[in-house]
Amino acid sequence: MNSNSLVDISEKEGVGVRALLPDTTKPRLVSSDLDMNSGKMFLYFSETVNASSLEINSITLQSVHMNLNLTSKDYVVLSSRAKRSDGSWSASFDGTTLVVDIGRHDLNAIKALVGLASNANNTFIAIQNDTVQDMSKLYVNRLRKKAL
Repeated sequence: MNSNSLVDISEKEGVGVRALLPDTTKPRLVSSDLDMNSGKMFLYFSETVNASSLEINSITLQSVHMNLNLTSKDYVVLSSRAKRSDGSWSASFDGTTLVVDIGRHDLNAIKALVGLASNANNTFIAIQNDTVQDMSKLYVNRLRKKAL
């Protein structure tokens, strides 16, 4: 620290802030990557998110960017299951990148749908508002984003 020493001060000597602006900015999903060989999805956010708040069931992979008339042949909603080998899960730490390990059940469901996740033109991610929170407990903005 540039040879500057630290000087202890008591709690009574601390100076309060004049104004405090709380965090009101919701995190955004900036981009994502999907590796069908390893079964991993990488989610990149605009700010640090709380990994333990991740709701896997709020993530959908779909074959079209935006379509309100999706059929079951167009998408797969990821599931979390008791057995990690079956359901999708994440062991990520808090940060701007979360890694989702896609479980066997979900990976097989994705591969079974012809026209889903075979190239970047038919691989899109949709997340709901409750997918993840930032460190101030603000939920992510709902979004549909191309996974590359």
